[in-house]
Amino acid sequence: MRARIIITFTLLIALFSASHAEVMECYSFNPVAGKQTVMIERMSEVAKIQERFGAHVDIYAIEIGGSGTQFDYCMRWDTPQDWGTSKDAMAASSDLQAWFSEEQKTPSARLLSSVEAFNLDGEVKASSFSAPAYFRAWTGMEAEYGKEMEVQARLKRMEELFEKSGIRVEVYTSDFGSPQGFHFIMFAESRLDFVTKMEATTQSVELAKEVAEFQASGNPWIYAENTSDAGITGYAIR
Repeated sequence: MRARIIITFTLLIALFSASHAEVMECYSFNPVAGKQTVMIERMSEVAKIQERFGAHVDIYAIEIGGSGTQFDYCMRWDTPQDWGTSKDAMAASSDLQAWFSEEQKTPSARLLSSVEAFNLDGEVKASSFSAPAYFRAWTGMEAEYGKEMEVQARLKRMEELFEKSGIRVEVYTSDFGSPQGFHFIMFAESRLDFVTKMEATTQSVELAKEVAEFQASGNPWIYAENTSDAGITGYAIR
């Protein structure tokens, strides 16, 4: 427990000292039976309200993985400072209070989980995410005690390799909500675009060699034994 507290405190200080890191909050939902269309409409309504307070909102339909008929509602901000200002304003908004009050009376969705995450790339802007987009993500990769920087470096190297083929990659870390740990997310404009760019990785002799060398250098001992990383795929509907 003490080791866990030390890790949490260290990550918290490091993340909030990175004043230019994108902040993301994602909420995963299942629609109430028979109310999927209503749920999406209501998500779009509240997104317009929250964007007035500086959040950038994307809604994702999960295809593979996840739980049930899962949809993820994700808010992003350019910096932790933007996050704080925006969230405080939302908390005081009568429009948002009215929306949530109405949703509670006749729920259209059931919350499955929520997570707060920080982008490891301080140059990424919340507004750079947009639909249409297809994604593949591996979430909840936890580092062994004392191995956080090794895991982070390895994931950033993976990001470099895949982005050489044209795929967008973002690496996040989270310590609040679920799943915790590191998150590796790959974006493309469509499924075909994703496949085409992945094929380019194997067709490039130089890139294929780099990937092989990277795979051979793997050290499984830097990951926690109980790590619960899970792969999911999906696409943006907003």
